[in-house]
Amino acid sequence: MTNINFLLSSITFLQYYISIVIESNKRNIQSIFYIRKHNKTYADPTTTTNINILNYYIKKYNIQFTTDTKIKDGPIICVDGDIYGPLIKDTESFIMNRKNTNKTNNKIYSLQENLNFIWNYDYYKKKVDYIIFPNESYAQLYNKISDNNIYLGNTKYDYILEKIHIYKKYKLSSKNKYVLVLFPKNKYIINYDITSEHISILYNYLHHMGFTIIVKSRPKDNVYPNCRGDLCVISDIFPNESLELMKISELCILFSSSAIEETIMMEIPTIDLKVDDEISKRLGFLYKEITIQQIINWKNMKYETLIKTIHKLAPKNSIIYKDLKKQYLFEGNISKKIVDFIVENEVKEEDEVKEEDEVKEEDEVKEEDEVKEEDTYNII
Repeated sequence: MTNINFLLSSITFLQYYISIVIESNKRNIQSIFYIRKHNKTYADPTTTTNINILNYYIKKYNIQFTTDTKIKDGPIICVDGDIYGPLIKDTESFIMNRKNTNKTNNKIYSLQENLNFIWNYDYYKKKVDYIIFPNESYAQLYNKISDNNIYLGNTKYDYILEKIHIYKKYKLSSKNKYVLVLFPKNKYIINYDITSEHISILYNYLHHMGFTIIVKSRPKDNVYPNCRGDLCVISDIFPNESLELMKISELCILFSSSAIEETIMMEIPTIDLKVDDEISKRLGFLYKEITIQQIINWKNMKYETLIKTIHKLAPKNSIIYKDLKKQYLFEGNISKKIVDFIVENEVKEEDEVKEEDEVKEEDEVKEEDEVKEEDTYNII
């Protein structure tokens, strides 16, 4: 195997791909990015802003790139079957292209972005060869079971800076006590009628406790101008900056977010301010009273209530987080595990093809011998 093909229809996929690229480079396996437009500007890798981001990583990690729809021989890696973002016909041209080749090792390996698989899994599960879940617990909880599933982990945790470098990157003092607030999505701000006043009251409580407030959001969402905290970071690429900021924070506050996984992986106590009426708790198996506390009527929350809730939580890096990771999540370098799996699978495929070719060759020789015998008999 000489290369791995990556379908890149969203700049957000970099946080899953780059660590695999790094691991592939260690084995002299060439990474090729197949780039095309996304129907949402913030994610579109062909915009001027995102092209600049992409070019940095292409040069740094010696990535080949193309806008061609003809995929080279070799494994294909995509995210969630590559079904959202590009036009359906564009997705089909990539996914179905492998059927136009005589090679058998053009397998498709699908990673997952957040919890999007909940709604898109059933559409793409038969169009890819392998679906990589963080853990079997996810598939069981949301009834997404298939023989295509493999349970290896999530690559976005593989390369996180050391604390000293994180403080330097964001120009922060290591002497401060930080709280990370994952700002609510636009849809929750609208549906749950969250005003800047609601957020400001929360910030006042946190400041009174001595916290320095870091606000994290995504390019597709908006943050009230007066609710940007002491530092506001807006990004959704590699490296995953939410993880970096969790690493230096003592507490995380989120709003019905799928980032529950991230908080356990980064071993940080978390408060979930409920704003989603459709889903009570995301990844409910990770909710333990001492790791995540959910507050339902948080708009009317008193200062004393917030303090009592925080005191119920286990301190950062407590053993409970490690136990949850071992039981429900994953450990180790996931990119290495994935590349190991792909290489082993590709070698197996090549061996099977070689064996089939040998059998076919033997059959052809046997058939030729039979023809010769028949010709000799006819002469006699």
